[in-house]
Amino acid sequence: MAAALTEAQKYAILYQGVHAAETWHEHAPLGAGAYGVVAAFARSDDNQTLIDRCGVKDSYAPSVWAWNEMRSWTGYPVQPGAAPIIAEVGAMEALRPARSKHIVEIRSATENLARRRYRIYMEYCGRGDLLGPFEHYDRRGRPVPEPAVWAVLWMLTEAFLVLDQGHPTIPVAGWQPIVHRDIKLGNIMLGGDTLDFDEKTSPFQLYPVLKIGDFGMAIQEDANAPVVAAYRTGTNGSQSPEQQPGCPYPQTSKTNVFVLGVTVMGLMWLETHRSPAAWKNWIGRERLPTTPSWNHYSVELRTLVTECVSTLPDNRPRLQALKERIERYCCGPDDRTQGIAYVFESQIAKYRGGELDLAGVPVEAYEIGTQLGGEDAESKSESE
Repeated sequence: MAAALTEAQKYAILYQGVHAAETWHEHAPLGAGAYGVVAAFARSDDNQTLIDRCGVKDSYAPSVWAWNEMRSWTGYPVQPGAAPIIAEVGAMEALRPARSKHIVEIRSATENLARRRYRIYMEYCGRGDLLGPFEHYDRRGRPVPEPAVWAVLWMLTEAFLVLDQGHPTIPVAGWQPIVHRDIKLGNIMLGGDTLDFDEKTSPFQLYPVLKIGDFGMAIQEDANAPVVAAYRTGTNGSQSPEQQPGCPYPQTSKTNVFVLGVTVMGLMWLETHRSPAAWKNWIGRERLPTTPSWNHYSVELRTLVTECVSTLPDNRPRLQALKERIERYCCGPDDRTQGIAYVFESQIAKYRGGELDLAGVPVEAYEIGTQLGGEDAESKSESE
């Protein structure tokens, strides 16, 4: 049996393969996980002007069984009777027509059967992930501003609505809901500002656009073949009860609601490692374990998030109802965002870098093409 590749070897294969296939002039590592590596690539014109960037991810299956699990997607865009494709590719391709700014967009993908590896070219997200702001506040022992938490709740709900119905606002006929199964702070990417998308009426324009990525564990909900956990999936502390062996409930859109709630709760607690997400910890539960920062937030926010992590899936709110309830607290007499949800564009500069802004967000985490190396990029929070 061949020895497993080291992280350095995986990066070398990625760099060599991408540069051999296309003309990219710069590259920089973005991160590594249990199954592979991700890097950023940049392309310049003859005048050395940066004209394109993308993220490229190589994922390896450690066994034939794992490879077959990865190649399990049979829904759209797979034609009836055709062989299954990589689940991550299938999920991202199925979501691409929605053109949601809250979903990391796929550009293309390839497979290498001999190495049990697939490669995805995708949208480049240059500000890192939501773990950066979390760590910023955690190090300082300061609560994340409540308006920023409402923004995270809003944007994740918008993203999961697309997974639930295939489109941000109009349900797609025949759509099979997608269950992500690995939502956590590190899989929620930070994109540009809302105004970059020319959406001047969208809420929370002060904050970067959140984008859900890493669909490597995604499945489709099928009422005729419900998926009940045969083995544990996801990341410890971020899993729903339905992702634990022994739980009788199938994995559905309500599973997405749970991990949405756990993720937002982690920001409010400033802890992610002791979430009571394991099924055995939920039996006989009387109340949620909390931290002092939890009480910093409004009753309305705490109530919504707590409902999302209800033990029973049927007790969690549906995504459309959750969106409507969030909207209620974003404006008018019940506004709990301190006016930030729908602040005028002309007023954004006044709040930028202030107490209500989201700190710990790099201006550009990986400025490839201009200066390589994300660790040298200066975040706007460090000067505070």
